[in-house]
Amino acid sequence: MVLHEEGRPALSSDTEPERRRVSVNDTILAGYRYETGPDAGLLLGLNGPTQIKVFGDTRLRVSSERSVRLESGAAHLEVSPGERYFRVNTPNGKVTVFGTSFAVEILADVTLVTVIHGEVQVENSRAFTILRDGEQARVRADDTVLGATRADVGPLLARAERIKADPAAEKAFLAGGQPSGTPRHFKAERVFVVETQKRPLRAIHFDWKPDGRAGNRAGYDIYVSDNNLKPLFKGRIDPWVFEDGGISTHTFLVPDGPAWTNIGVLHITVMPDFATGNTETNFTEVSATAL
Repeated sequence: MVLHEEGRPALSSDTEPERRRVSVNDTILAGYRYETGPDAGLLLGLNGPTQIKVFGDTRLRVSSERSVRLESGAAHLEVSPGERYFRVNTPNGKVTVFGTSFAVEILADVTLVTVIHGEVQVENSRAFTILRDGEQARVRADDTVLGATRADVGPLLARAERIKADPAAEKAFLAGGQPSGTPRHFKAERVFVVETQKRPLRAIHFDWKPDGRAGNRAGYDIYVSDNNLKPLFKGRIDPWVFEDGGISTHTFLVPDGPAWTNIGVLHITVMPDFATGNTETNFTEVSATAL
């Protein structure tokens, strides 16, 4: 639901390119792009609940109630915990959260992600890192290492505070069947702990139990951290791998780069990419091969 608008924001889509005016109490439409001019602002409420404050000169496409794409400009997000993560895609990478407050801004060649409170994962096609309270990352598409720095969140909070929900619209939105409380578990994420005896890594192996469910399989993003939870590298298992019921194992080689040595324990997170499908896979074992 649209909870606030000012400065005549508009929406459009690939199939309906003519822009239409956005009004308070409008239903949020998946697949549509919401745009603001230089003096405009917008507050969107998605099921979860999630509230997205869209600042001036911004384009944001809503993919689903748990996924958006920030194409340009800046936004402030308040994401409540849910059984599925919330994802913000950008031209330079993506941000994955389970529940937090953070800001995302698209600059000339970089995406700036700042966490107000909570924890988010930021990544591009080659690397990932975790941001916590008061930390910021500058994400470029080709960076091989992503780092965190301390940030002054005061100006970000002040900017977000200027956009306030219409009281009647917010009351109707929160009364509309929003989940309450914190989920007991997150189904979407699993972490496997693998001992390596500090030997150089060669490959990581994944085993799962076929369940006979064909079609609409989710691919998986793989995130590998060391015993101190420092990010090392990432990988991916495409959805077609799970489509064949006769296949129940997959191996990928560790990426080129530094010698992955002297690491006693790996923390390997497997996370479904729901943009590729909704059917999850039951992984039974994850192991590593050393040189």
